[in-house]
Amino acid sequence: MEKIFKANKFTAEFTDYRDYFSLTGYVDGVCGAVGNKIADLDKKFLAIEKMHLSSSKTGEPMHAEDNAFYHAKRLDKKALLRSLRCTTGQADKLVDLAFRINESKKRLNEIEPYRQHKCSLSKQEFIRSKHESGEGFTVHDAEQQDYRHKKCGCKWLAKVEFTSQTPNISGEKTVYCHKCKKKAEWSSKWLHKDGKSYELYFISEEISDEIQNLYKIHLSAQKEWDEVFTELHAQWGREVKETYDIVKSIPSDLRIEDEDFDLDDIDEPERMQALAQHLDCPPSIITESRYGGDNTFSAEGSDWLVVDDEEADEIWEEDLENYIDECILPEMDVMHRDYFNREAWMQDTKNLGERGSSLNRYDGVEHYEKIDDTTYYIYQQ
Repeated sequence: MEKIFKANKFTAEFTDYRDYFSLTGYVDGVCGAVGNKIADLDKKFLAIEKMHLSSSKTGEPMHAEDNAFYHAKRLDKKALLRSLRCTTGQADKLVDLAFRINESKKRLNEIEPYRQHKCSLSKQEFIRSKHESGEGFTVHDAEQQDYRHKKCGCKWLAKVEFTSQTPNISGEKTVYCHKCKKKAEWSSKWLHKDGKSYELYFISEEISDEIQNLYKIHLSAQKEWDEVFTELHAQWGREVKETYDIVKSIPSDLRIEDEDFDLDDIDEPERMQALAQHLDCPPSIITESRYGGDNTFSAEGSDWLVVDDEEADEIWEEDLENYIDECILPEMDVMHRDYFNREAWMQDTKNLGERGSSLNRYDGVEHYEKIDDTTYYIYQQ
């Protein structure tokens, strides 16, 4: 879906391209992601602006969980409210849960390395891992120094190193996945393809009370975190439908004509009339630009230069002079600058007929409209 809205002071474009909502446009001569400025000018766009870069299928903000954890760890509730569109209560809860998850994980990382024991496997033995649920995993590559959990992709606390010791090991030992904290098992039933031997570092079966408690805190907080996001996903899904309904309800033409406006009150009405003709808009919505120079006007959020042919050539020549001084000569060796022929370069550029590429700051296109017997050239700034 794509819809363009035109108002006196802005132009807004809404799309759901590539399954993401987008609200862009022009305000005060600035183009791009200016949805916040558009919403300031027209409150009807406030709800649409909040959905910018959210999924048009689910309503989920981009990188929602990663950004939520980042902001929650830093106690930035305002950022949580803005990025997740959540309630104050949900933001408070996420801050508390992020603290519990982060601190328990930090403490586990501090104490677990000191609880590792070492044993050696026979060179005829190889390790096969399986999840406590009984789901089988493929054989790990014994050349790698780290095991990786097949299901969640994270490192195990177990590590493999080559050794010359080859005592026999029998039975199974318990290890814990570093990321998902679930128990896993290894057994010495698989042969190494090269017959090499290696050592296995694993956690003791008798895990301390502190570690067990930390796991409980971590998993409990993670469960509550997931519950908050379940609530948010339901809310985001409702917001998708609301967004489409709002977009459909807003008319494309939001321009308001001033009935008291009279072109005869303007010093040079032809320029304003030419721009109004080009934009197909009421002349009353056009004003002199606050930022541009002479013959520059504002309409629908953009600035426009409106000049006749002679004025356009003068501005173009001045622009080319500036380009030489600011871009070309600084890149040349000092000894070569005197050999640069400014007039020849400028004439060659003019012969290409690309005046619009210099004077139109937006897309390089030269527009023109004829009023009475004069042709006015129009360039978006």
